[in-house]
Amino acid sequence: SLWALPAGTYALVRWSHFRNLQGMHVAMLAIHIPVSLAGIVVLLLVPAKAEHSIWQLSEVKPQMRLVRYFFWFMVLAVKFLVSLIAIKASITAVKDLQLVMMGEESVSEIAQVYYSTSWLSSVVLWLALWGTTFVMFITDTQLWFTVASAVLGVGTFFAQRGCNVISYAVEDAVARIPERFSNKVLAYSPAGLKDTATFSPRFPEVWDRIVEYMRYEDKLDNNLMGDIIFQPGAGHEVLWRQFSCPLSRAGHETRARGGAPAGAVHQKTGRTRVKVPEMFRGKSACENCFKSYCGMREPWWPSNNDVQWRISALARGLGLNLPRPFRVPYVPGLTVLIPHYGESILVEKKELFQDTKNNVVPLMYWLKQRYESEFSSFVGRMQAAHECEWAVTGSAWDEYTEDQWKKIGRWAAMRLQTLWRTVAGMCLYHPALQVHHEVQADRSSLLAQPGVWDPSDCFTCLVSMQMYDFFDSTQLAHTRSMFEKFPDCLKVAFIGCESKGSAAEADGVHLRQRRRYFSCLI
Repeated sequence: SLWALPAGTYALVRWSHFRNLQGMHVAMLAIHIPVSLAGIVVLLLVPAKAEHSIWQLSEVKPQMRLVRYFFWFMVLAVKFLVSLIAIKASITAVKDLQLVMMGEESVSEIAQVYYSTSWLSSVVLWLALWGTTFVMFITDTQLWFTVASAVLGVGTFFAQRGCNVISYAVEDAVARIPERFSNKVLAYSPAGLKDTATFSPRFPEVWDRIVEYMRYEDKLDNNLMGDIIFQPGAGHEVLWRQFSCPLSRAGHETRARGGAPAGAVHQKTGRTRVKVPEMFRGKSACENCFKSYCGMREPWWPSNNDVQWRISALARGLGLNLPRPFRVPYVPGLTVLIPHYGESILVEKKELFQDTKNNVVPLMYWLKQRYESEFSSFVGRMQAAHECEWAVTGSAWDEYTEDQWKKIGRWAAMRLQTLWRTVAGMCLYHPALQVHHEVQADRSSLLAQPGVWDPSDCFTCLVSMQMYDFFDSTQLAHTRSMFEKFPDCLKVAFIGCESKGSAAEADGVHLRQRRRYFSCLI
């Protein structure tokens, strides 16, 4: 009932204005304005009653609370000022168009002109004008909220970087990735390479593993991978089994295939020398501004938008004041829950390419055109891994074998909305934790010893498959493929069921319950 008080006082304000009761009109305004302001304050400061609060609100620092109140004060203040301008403009338009003033006509005056066409048309225009104004009054809150959020975001952006606007605009953040990554992520690893570089000696191995992942995802081709990797001669072949090997063992495999060890660390005259990729060689402020803001792309800069975003986000993120990472094995547990009902897990050939007579373009044509460079990288990687089994057929999709279509289906699943793509991204936490263990684990801890440490003890990717018990053979095969492909941190939870059986009455099962249900974990 209290929330109806502003509406009641407003009705009294309009009634006193209509009756030309000046004294009462001023008194009603003096009541209506404080009541409305009190309602706004209550809505902002006390949004819910105590009995409606299921959980206790998290504590907020006083300065953060002040920022929130100031933010909403500015949003509502701008909305109020713009609304006054809009209402004033609407009143002026009504007067200029000589429309009826619905709130200023008495009942007897309306009764005299009710059946006239001019009055009805004037009312329709009046309703259209004020209806539009009312809709704008309601919807412009989102507009001013978005504008204020953009302003606040820019302010937060510069505050996080210490208001160093000039250094942010002109510095070569990509070239500082090795130094900042070593200081902020590899904080527990040995010191940098003396007299040679300012980064950790384990950074080249870590960076090469990152680039190899992007090559395996076909975001890079062989030539570009060779330009941005520490390891000379790499890029001709990237196998999935390499990612389950320790960094040092992966380097041994590379040397066995004819490449140099990760990092290309050479000892000569007592000094350590490292082959640093061109992207990590710093540029002057003028050169960096010219190439960044004038569209002069470096020859080693990836053309793939996804890779550009990853490198830029990493470079800018390392420029922030990051918290020190947890040291292995003192890593808190993390479980990622992925709900799944009926979405596709992998993509079959019949979904990508199927001869049709209704002039429908198969999905595979669109994927190849949309990700043309990535498909070329995929074909090159397949030819390097299966020299005699992967013929160059281009867009002649009928020429591809069933085994080739299985690999194409996995490639396409990583570019469509599939469960495979989601699980693949989440499971990257597992190898990341393993690399942390190899590079900077606390070897004095018994939990970090070989045979004891397991990243799956800290990280679990749990897929809740609600319909697993009703999967067909294809869906079961796709699920098995996920278990074969991804690390053992992947788990599947589902509800199994069976007929309640003859012992149901003895077990106290309800008569209307037709099945028994079990919680299952794979």
